This record gives sequence, structure tokens and C-alpha cells, in this order.
Amino acid sequence: MQRVGHAGSPGATVAVAGIPAARLFSVTAIAVAAVVLVTVAPVSPAGADADDPVLSHPEEPRTSVPRALGGASEPGWWLDAVGAPEVRDDGTGAGTTVAVLDTAIDGEAAGVGPDRLHEPIEIIEDEEPSRHGTGAAALVAGRDHGACPGCEILPVTVLGADGRSRASHVAAGIDAAVEAGADVISLSLGGPLGSRRLEAAVTSARDAGVLVVAAAGNSGGTREFYPASYDGVLSIAGHDPDGGRYGWSTHGGWVSSAAPGCARLDLPRGGRFCGTSAAAPIAAGVAGLVRGAAPEGSPVEALEAITGSGDELDFVAHGTIDAPVARDAVADDEAAVDPLPDDPIDAAVELSRERFGRGEAEAALVARADVFADALAGSSLAREQPVLYATGDELPSRTRDELERVLGPGGTVQVLGGSSAVGDDVAHALREVAAEVERLAGDDRAETALAVADAAGARGEVFLARADEWADAIAVAGPAATHRTPVLLTAGDELDARVAEYLEAEGIKRATLLGGEQALDGAVADAVAEVTGREPTRIAGREREATAARVASTLVPRDGAGAIVIGGYEPSGWAVGLAAAPLAAARDLPILLTGPNGELGGVSTDELHSRGAASELHLRVAGPLAGPAGDTLRRLAGR
Repeated sequence: MQRVGHAGSPGATVAVAGIPAARLFSVTAIAVAAVVLVTVAPVSPAGADADDPVLSHPEEPRTSVPRALGGASEPGWWLDAVGAPEVRDDGTGAGTTVAVLDTAIDGEAAGVGPDRLHEPIEIIEDEEPSRHGTGAAALVAGRDHGACPGCEILPVTVLGADGRSRASHVAAGIDAAVEAGADVISLSLGGPLGSRRLEAAVTSARDAGVLVVAAAGNSGGTREFYPASYDGVLSIAGHDPDGGRYGWSTHGGWVSSAAPGCARLDLPRGGRFCGTSAAAPIAAGVAGLVRGAAPEGSPVEALEAITGSGDELDFVAHGTIDAPVARDAVADDEAAVDPLPDDPIDAAVELSRERFGRGEAEAALVARADVFADALAGSSLAREQPVLYATGDELPSRTRDELERVLGPGGTVQVLGGSSAVGDDVAHALREVAAEVERLAGDDRAETALAVADAAGARGEVFLARADEWADAIAVAGPAATHRTPVLLTAGDELDARVAEYLEAEGIKRATLLGGEQALDGAVADAVAEVTGREPTRIAGREREATAARVASTLVPRDGAGAIVIGGYEPSGWAVGLAAAPLAAARDLPILLTGPNGELGGVSTDELHSRGAASELHLRVAGPLAGPAGDTLRRLAGR
């Protein structure tokens, strides 16, 4: 087992008078005679589990360090240093929940009243409150000493009073905190070895919209420290009252920012609480203020607001933390959101008018509005032609009017699907507004997709999606339109023989499977590889929303400042997404999907945020702005 020191203190295996050597391996303890910090390599006992390291947090030494802290002896300097009073006193952060994963907490000693203290979660059970967890909670949300006194504390006991635990326990604590609704997670713990289980928990927390803050460690060097070193974590070093690095603080380009590294608290066994174990909860308190100012913002937005708020420092990637600047960055971060009509026929007309001027299109696509089967593959033809809709047996007047506006002389209408999808009466009506009407159809949806592929022309590459679901095919509609890349359809567990024949006949060498193995399983991938002579690429997330975000990050250039957001489980979501393909292709806009309950998850909001400041984003939104997705988009919109 890998022995891991608590983040806020140097791991030491030396003897200080009156203190057993084993008890110096801690996170907050700074053993100082004349400010001497001693760190040694962690010990790996025989039989260690390489992927479940032991985290150790023995008690800190009872060592007096009056001259070591300089201005740190001044009451509240750590709050002034991050600008907390300007924000904390106006009520910002009220209702924001910060989970403190540590030893058990004494809420009264921390200055966190019962009205702000959640029922503790005990990953390690039957532990008495101890100084370390109590100090961390005090710096997050203590009435007198905390950066966010309006924040609520969710205590999660992952370290025993003896300071020992496993990475798997910490991972379980992270999962539990997310499940309990935490907005921020504070971790004053860690070690020099990573853990797959711990990394997965951190990633899941970020994807769920939770900002993870972790101490960078007290090695005094630059060695990476986990979980602080994981992607998306706000990792925190310790600075002194003058903004310089405390000599014990871990530093380097992998560390996000620095926060005050020493504080004076009303704690048993002495009031000084020092190390990155102190710096991290101070930063977590600021994170609580920032999340409170923008409750529906993503963790990426909060992290970037915090890391970009203070003065640059040469020992971390960014610099100090300025709570008012960070708060204002998210509070003012507003995007323009234009809802689309609820009716997909009306939405398609509006999207066409936004993309095309009068007489600009040489052709247009027309599909049936209420059945996606024959329409899914149409995106490969949509770069320079609008997608409009009919009912099964009628051409709506608004669609007719838009065709008359957008089509140039001699314009063509391509109908997606046979007469059972788009009736002959519709085709007859189309001939009154277009010089030519062409059906792209087959005996079923897979064959119709092949007819569309023939019209688009083979370019050596295809997208492959599941035929009986629409989400993955629509998520790629923009890139398919941009490059006229055919979207082919098959069953989820077997490659359609006609698709295999097409791949071979056209000499296709690059195939991209859309969705995970629950969408297109390994048998499909193997069959594609056999036909093309090359393993297919797969773009997938854990569910359709995540797959759409992954398509966006992989295939859509970041030149466009905006996105199309559609209801991923709305019956008409596919129709709006397909109609948006020409606009998405022209402006490099991703097509993002909401989740099953209308939520816009962390993967989607992170993707939006990665495309620029929200104030620069232009979002076209389809479907009801309900639930978490509506809250998020309204916050982005400022309306």
C-alpha cells in the first residue's frame, strides 16, 4: 500500500522532540523549530495495492511557529488576501453546498451552525470529530473565519481520526457528495500516486457539474500530487501574506492557483492551521461564492473565473485568487439565447431564413416532420440547401412560402423517403414551386440512407449510426453537412449487408461509429474493419448527450461562437437538429442535446464554455426551456 501524506503538510518520517516519528506523516502539520520543513519519500509496504493507495493523516505536531508566519498572525488576513469580505457580506453563496471530505467535523467549533450543517456522510464510520476536518470546514464556511459564511457544509468522513484511509474511500466520498447535491468538493488530502478509481470519481463529479478543489501538497518541490493533479481540478498551492510561496508548498505549472497558506482559528490544540490543507478550503470557500453567484454555471466556468481573477505568480500556472473579480466574471457572463418555435415545421422555416437569403439555394431537402426514419441521413446534402418539412400528405403553406423564397430559378427539391413517408400529393405540390423534384428513397431507412450517400458522392469516409435511434445521427449533422460525409444506418448488433457492400464498392477506408457499444456493438465494429481493412474510429459518450458533446469537441471547429441546443429526448428533437444542419455547417456550431429530464449536463456546458466567453455565445435553443437545462440556459441568457 502506498502511504500518502495529507495535502496540507509535508510527509515526514523524522523525530521531533516528544512526538513519535509516525505521527509526523500528515497534511496540515508544519514541523518548525527555526522554520525547518522535512519531507521524505513515501513508503510502499509489501503487498501494496498499486491502484488503491493508503491516505494517511496523523495528527499534526504541536509545534509553535510564531516567527514563521509573519503577517499570518493578523486576524483574518487570509480573508482579506482573497477579497472575501467584499463578497461574503452581501449574502453571495447562501444555499451553496460545499462538501468537505476529511476527518469528522465539529460544526460548532468550526463556526458552522446546525442550519448550515448537513447530515454527515460517513464513509469511515464511528469517528470522533478532529482538528483537521474542523479546521477545513471553518476556512470554507466558518462564521468568523470562512471565505463563504453563507455556504452550507456537507461533512464527508473519508479519513479516520488516525488519519488513515484508502483512495477508494475518498472516491466513494466524492461519489456520495455528488449524489447528495454538493456544488463544490474540498479535498485537503492526497498523495504522489494516482488511482484509477479516484480519477474516475473526480471526472464523474466534474461531469455532474461539481467543482473539485484540492490541495497541491507540501513537498516544497514540484512533484505532482493526486487528486489535485487530475484534469479539471482546481489545485491550490500556499502563498504567504506578501504573495510569495511558502517554502513548504508544492508548486509548478500543474498547480492551478495559490491561496493563503496559514490561518489562525479557534481550534483545540492551538489556533494556527497551516499548509495547503488550509489553502485549499479557503479556495473552496471562494468557489462557493462563485457558484452562488451563478448557480447554473459549469465547473469549468467557475474554475476559469477563479484562476483568472488574481495577480500572476511565477510558482503556479495562474496566480492569486480575487473573489470579487471571480464573482463578477460569472455574474456578467451572459449569452444571447434565441428560442426556436416549438413546431418543427416553423423551426425549420426560421432556421432556413437565418441561413439563406432570397434565391440563394439551388436545391432544398423536404422530409416528413413526424417520422425520422428516412430523414436521418439527409444532413450530408444540407451544406448549401435548407431542410424543410411536410406532413405525410400535405405541403404546409409556410413550407411552400419558404421554398418560393429560398430557391433560385431552376431550383430542385430532393424528397427524403418514398411515398409512404412523403405522399405523392406533397410531391405534386412541390412541382409547383420547383423546377425538379427528386426522390431519394429505398425500401427502408438503411436503403434510403444509401440513396442519399449516392447523391452526396463518396469521399472515402462515412459516419455510421444506429438505425432505430436518431440522437447520434443528428449530433453529427453539422460535420456531415460541412464535408458532405454520408451518414449510413445499420442495426445495433449487426452491420447491414447493403452497407457493407457500399463500403466495399466505394473503397471507403475511414468509418466513424457514432455512440458506444450500447448503440453499435463490437460485432458492427469488427465487420466494418473487415470490409475497410482498417479499425473504425468511435466517437462516444456515456449517453446521447455526452456523445453529442464529444462529437462537438472532436469534429466541430471552435471558430463559431455559439451552438444549437435541442431536446435530446423530445419527440421532435431530431427534426430541429436536422433542419439546423445548414446553419451549423456554415457557422461551425455544434448541435448539443439535453438529457432525459431536460437537463444540460456538465459535458454540454463545458463544451459551450470552451467555445469562448459566454457573453460572446449565440445559442439557438429548441424545445421547452424546462428543468435544469432551462435554468442553465436562462442563466447564460441573463433572461
